[in-house]
Amino acid sequence: MWIFAGTDRRNASMVIAANSSVPIGAPARVPISSGAIVVIQVNSGQQRGNASFSYKVVGTKYNWYERPFVGKKIVYFYLFLVALALAFTIVVCCPFCCLCCCVCIVRRRRANQMPKDPKTVSVKDLMEKHKLTQKKKPIVN
Repeated sequence: MWIFAGTDRRNASMVIAANSSVPIGAPARVPISSGAIVVIQVNSGQQRGNASFSYKVVGTKYNWYERPFVGKKIVYFYLFLVALALAFTIVVCCPFCCLCCCVCIVRRRRANQMPKDPKTVSVKDLMEKHKLTQKKKPIVN
């Protein structure tokens, strides 16, 4: 039996070096991220025979949001997080900002449409009145 780490013959590397023998039942560890290829030859030169092997996956359980990215490059996970944050911003924050802007615009329009109290005079009105009453002095050289 030969055990290779990899997913196909182009990237496989032997787990048990130099074809050395391993006692029956001895564990051979292969990282799950690299994959494993098991090749069994029952008897050399014969076409028939029986063989079996067993395997066990040991490790911590992945969280639900990590499962789609198992075996993929880590950059895809971070791109997904950026897309998720952008979608959250668009769906939640943008309507809130638009609502605030609309409320402010409506308040400004209502404030401009309200009749002015005759007892109060704004600074702008005083400035305009002062400009109208002020005489222009000729410039003398």
